[in-house]
Amino acid sequence: MIKSKYLQDKNREIITKYFEKNNFERYRSASNILIYNEENDFSLNPNYQTSRIILLDKDFIYMAVIKENFRLNIPVLTKHIFLKRDLKKLLN
Repeated sequence: MIKSKYLQDKNREIITKYFEKNNFERYRSASNILIYNEENDFSLNPNYQTSRIILLDKDFIYMAVIKENFRLNIPVLTKHIFLKRDLKKLLN
């Protein structure tokens, strides 16, 4: 969870610009949820992706990172930490 100094609409705008700048594919965008996908590093199959799910609630941002892969469970913790750090910088 990240507490922002902005409200939901401004947070959505900032987060959308961040993901577009970093060349993520927008999968879903609604008033309170954003889902962006990225092809997995070193993946032989383009169906395996890392999804970033952002839930917006007033001035709070909740996020999750989900990674699909075949028989390989590479941790998503580092990607989650970097994403959280970047969003905190942008939103505060």
